[in-house]
Amino acid sequence: MVIRSLIVACVLMLAACASAPPKPCPAPDNRAECATFQQIDVACTDVLTDATAKAILAYDKAGEAACGWKPRPCR
Repeated sequence: MVIRSLIVACVLMLAACASAPPKPCPAPDNRAECATFQQIDVACTDVLTDATAKAILAYDKAGEAACGWKPRPCR
């Protein structure tokens, strides 16, 4: 009788775990960072080294992912 009760309890616990949907992770709150940082604008006449261009691109891509920045043409 004790074993049967343990089996029933285990089955009920497994059923409860299986039926509860997982909660999605909340989206990160980037409002403070997005208000602090701005996209880097490059003039069409600017001369950049490869390293500087790559750094600006990485920065702007991170801002695009976190804050929804849109690519802008050179000014």
